[in-house]
Amino acid sequence: MWFRIVSLFTLAAATASAIQTDIKLERPDAQVVLFASEHNGWKPLPMTKNESGVWHIELELEPGEYGYKFIVDDNWLFDPKNDEEIIVDGTPNSKLTVSASAPKPESEGEIESPTEAPANLPETEVRDWKDSISGKTIQARLVGIRGRTVVLQIEDQRYPIRIERLRPSDQEYIESMRAAFSAGTSEAAPDEEKENSEESSPEAADEKAQD
Repeated sequence: MWFRIVSLFTLAAATASAIQTDIKLERPDAQVVLFASEHNGWKPLPMTKNESGVWHIELELEPGEYGYKFIVDDNWLFDPKNDEEIIVDGTPNSKLTVSASAPKPESEGEIESPTEAPANLPETEVRDWKDSISGKTIQARLVGIRGRTVVLQIEDQRYPIRIERLRPSDQEYIESMRAAFSAGTSEAAPDEEKENSEESSPEAADEKAQD
């Protein structure tokens, strides 16, 4: 069984048969990488680079075959790791095949459904979040961080979304909250240890006996 990460930005528009597809390209030296495909009339979409120099983009696609190319610093390129080609309007392109039965995504923090998304952060403010792919903006509260996936809450519903899909300012906010939460956890540990040691000291034992 594989788990689909549901994007709250596309939840209303996505059909039941749409498959989440992760496109990747390893180009650590590239400045700008776009993904162009016939699925949206060849409108270039921005890709996001991770710390390893791998660019990627996540799309909700209907099962089928699509022609696509990468635009690396204004140069149109085939996918170097995909030997399959498809002719679209007389032009050869790399071929993307989206199957109705998709494999389990290679990602951290896979969550089965929005209602089961966990919360592991203290109360945070409601703020604007923007999907860098669709350009849509929502108001939600950050309630959880699991690896490269965050959990956003709208009213009583929680939705997971990949960090790379969000705009840079949202990613910076997430990392600041991750750092603050980690620091708070590490600072609390010594205080708890000190409290436990005081309770177990001979003096504390004598005081307890006297009581």
